[in-house]
Amino acid sequence: MTRMRDQHGVKIMYWPPEFLEAYKKAWLEVIEEESRNNANFKKIYASYSKFREEFKLWGENGYLKR
Repeated sequence: MTRMRDQHGVKIMYWPPEFLEAYKKAWLEVIEEESRNNANFKKIYASYSKFREEFKLWGENGYLKR
């Protein structure tokens, strides 16, 4: 990221909260639809969700807050 910023002029930005909420809403719709139509997706997403839940405590506490 440093090289891209310093040598190539990349501007590092954060998405506004309203964009993140819109993306989250759309993603949840995709999850619901794909889970209904694709058993493999449903299985993989369940595994991913379990990992995220188990990792959550570490993720919330493993980094300094901005």
